[in-house]
Formats: sequence, structure tokens, C-alpha cells
Amino acid sequence: MVYRSINAALEGVQFPINKSSLIREVGDREVEVLEGKTMSMREILNACPHDMYESEADVIKCPEIVDKVRHAA
Repeated sequence: MVYRSINAALEGVQFPINKSSLIREVGDREVEVLEGKTMSMREILNACPHDMYESEADVIKCPEIVDKVRHAA
């Protein structure tokens, strides 16, 4: 299943959560980063150096994730 956004892929996650648990929970979910271009949440999360996320916003605002998604083409 392709999730349209990172927000949608994080639906149902209980925060705070550490990176390895988050990857275990949502790593296989595919996110459409550009029209027709998807990436796994595992690939996206591995771009971020943080090991703990207090909220969904911590994931979405991670500069390395933003950069990875921006350069996905």
C-alpha cells in the first residue's frame, strides 16, 4: 500500500518512540514523495540522525528527511 504522505504513514504510531521501534512499526510502508516516485519509511527514517521522536512533527521536520525527500527524483 502506498501512503500519500509521511503523515499518513505515521498514523497509529504512539509517540514518543525510538527510531528502531518506529522503523519496525512503519518501515515497510511506502510513501509517495513525488508523483509516481515512492520511498520506504525505512529509507526515509534512516536519513535522520535522531534516535528518539517525541511527536510526528519531530519526524516530519527532521532536516535530513526533508532533504532526502526533496532530492528523491
